Amino acid sequence: MDSSAPQSPSSDTSSTSTILVGCAVGCFGLIGIAVLSVALGWGSFVRWGISTDLDNYLTTIEVATTNCQNHQELIDLAFDLRDRHDREELSFTMTQWVTLDSAVVEIISDDVISDDECNPLMRRLQDIERTGRTD
Repeated sequence: MDSSAPQSPSSDTSSTSTILVGCAVGCFGLIGIAVLSVALGWGSFVRWGISTDLDNYLTTIEVATTNCQNHQELIDLAFDLRDRHDREELSFTMTQWVTLDSAVVEIISDDVISDDECNPLMRRLQDIERTGRTD
C-alpha cells in the first residue's frame, strides 16, 4: 500500500498563496531599496554638480579680465562659498541652484567682468550665500 496520502486541493492553494505573498513582499522590498538608492544618489549628484559650479566660478573670477575695484572681494566670496559648501554649511535644492547658477553664468561666461558687471556679480554671489544658509 502507498503510505503517502494524496494532498487536498486546499493545501495547494495555501502554498500557492504563501509563495505569491512572499513574491509580493520581496518585490515591494526591492522597490523600496531602489527608491531609497535613487533619492540618496540624486542628493549626491546635485551636491557634486554645485561643487563643480562653485569651483568654476572661483577659477573664472580669478583669471577674468577686469578692472573691478572689488575684484579681490569677489574672489574671497567665491572661495568662501565653495569652502562652506564643501563643509556642508550651504545647501540648495536643484531648482534653487539652477536659478542662481544661470544668473552668475550669464555674467561670467565671457571671462571678462566689466565695471558694470562687478556689483551685479557680487549681488548674485551674495544671493547664493543667503539662499544656501543652513543655520
